[in-house]
Amino acid sequence: MMISKTKLKFEIRFLAILLNISFLLCLIPDFSVKADEPAEVIAVNDTITKTKSAKKVNLKGSISKAYLKNGITVNKLSVLVKNAEVYAGANVLIKNLYCNKKNSSVILEALAGTDITVNLKKKTTLTVKGSSNAKVTVNVLCKDCRIISEIPVNVVSNYPVDFVSPMNESLAGNEKIYNLSWWIENYADDSVILTDEEIASFNKANFNNGCGLVDLTAFENDLTTEKIIDMINDYSFPSKEYVNGRKITEEEKAEILLNRNLPEVRDDSASTENIKDDLDLNIRYAITTQNASIRAFPTDIFLTNTVGKYDYMQETGVNYYEPLIVLWDSKDGEWSFVQTYDYNGWMRKDSFGLCSKEKFDSLVTDIKNGDYQVFNKTGRFFLDINTTGTMFALEEYVEPEDANADNIADIENLLVTFRMGTQIPYKDGKFTWVFRNEKGEAEFMSLERIYTSMVNDSFIADYILPVQKFTKNNLLYRANEALGTPYSWGDSDENGMDCSSTLQGLFKCFGIIIPRNSSQQIKLSANIVNLSEMSLTEKLDTITDLPMGSILYMPGHVMMYLGEYNGIPYIIHNTTDSARDDNGVTYFNSCVLTSIGIGKSGLTLFDKITYAVTF
Repeated sequence: MMISKTKLKFEIRFLAILLNISFLLCLIPDFSVKADEPAEVIAVNDTITKTKSAKKVNLKGSISKAYLKNGITVNKLSVLVKNAEVYAGANVLIKNLYCNKKNSSVILEALAGTDITVNLKKKTTLTVKGSSNAKVTVNVLCKDCRIISEIPVNVVSNYPVDFVSPMNESLAGNEKIYNLSWWIENYADDSVILTDEEIASFNKANFNNGCGLVDLTAFENDLTTEKIIDMINDYSFPSKEYVNGRKITEEEKAEILLNRNLPEVRDDSASTENIKDDLDLNIRYAITTQNASIRAFPTDIFLTNTVGKYDYMQETGVNYYEPLIVLWDSKDGEWSFVQTYDYNGWMRKDSFGLCSKEKFDSLVTDIKNGDYQVFNKTGRFFLDINTTGTMFALEEYVEPEDANADNIADIENLLVTFRMGTQIPYKDGKFTWVFRNEKGEAEFMSLERIYTSMVNDSFIADYILPVQKFTKNNLLYRANEALGTPYSWGDSDENGMDCSSTLQGLFKCFGIIIPRNSSQQIKLSANIVNLSEMSLTEKLDTITDLPMGSILYMPGHVMMYLGEYNGIPYIIHNTTDSARDDNGVTYFNSCVLTSIGIGKSGLTLFDKITYAVTF
């Protein structure tokens, strides 16, 4: 039968249209999925990744893991496999997590802000971990279930439950353990942690092991101009580049760099081999005559990020009466590059007084021999020297409620801030104080102490004491004095300290010298325990077996281990920002006593700790 050309063309066009429609339909997603397999669920191997809220999600067959992204809601998550893992991101809501498989094992990780209700319908072992700020309720609807929880959970059951919760400590009813006097009463004794001989050996080893401590009496032996310039150049300009809410200009950066007063090189290379040969060393010796700052560059400019919280030019604070070696001077003459026993960097010249090499060596030797007393707390003090220059009075200053500019001005010249760990030479019943004269030299006054108050003629409490024996009792008493010390990044505020300087000052009360930075404090010549490779159970067992006074380290933070109560480790640490506990968000910003189970950003300190140092 013959087909007309017109009809043939029509049929071909119609067929082409049908093919195009079929092709386009293939590009459109299939919305006719089953009710228990939402379109927003992506299954990869044995894991379901959930990115949007859903009424129902199932773990069954070969799918054993669920990864729920931040902020989503799941009405019902059914576990129908023997071994399952559920990861709930921050602020996830799971209204009903059903565990329906008998003799199954389920691991639930809940980050900050999550709210999860778990219903155990069959015999199940449930392990809960994550943030102590997560809200997890477990309804036990059958017998013989086991719950292992590393964060606080609420268990509701009419049946006996095997409930193991090493980190589950509610603040309610346990306020006593957040008071060091309770620890002193129940945990302290006169047992010696380290003898004087062991401390001397410990200090000597650490000055020789490259952990960041410097023997100032031998430091200059191999100094050259090239080495000093290398030290100065070790500081790179901070990546945080905001000043008063605006970005620092290239001109301002150039001016700061120029103020380092570095010599020109003979070619474009930055190598110190090209430094001019005619530069003479100008090594000088000095003592800090006030609390001072060490800066990365010779400038007071507050360089920060857009938030403006920390000054990234600040390196550390240096206490009053610290010996240092002066190595280099800035172009404007107001700064010097210095080396202390634990740090180098730029310090304002008006913070120290120059002295002879003999006086410098004598002071360093006296410190090594323990011929000094030490401030056992950080605070503001009256330091009043009588007119004859033979005696002084020392008393902590408490600002009166009716304080005003006039009555404070009357005593301002008597007020001095001392940090915990500040050392004052003491021999033959006399303390030696140091001051800077108009010539920039250190002047020393050897004085006896008056033990009556300038204010009310009563007995003065002892804030400056001989070096204490390193016992549990003394450690807790000194730690109690550290509590409440304001947090200050890099000790930029002379009234405050940060986490590592707080420990450094605390241990100085016992003649123990440790490095300044947290990353250096885990390089001590001591027993270093690597916790990072341990399971959580092994980690907890190891920490609770540590002796009191051990240092716990996580990247960027250090803590002192206090002891355990009901299986939960407690610590003393100087911390800032917010930490989450059973009562929600607490802003510390000071030295505090807490459990190791507090956390922020979805993880507890327990999760983050990687090393321990024991003495």
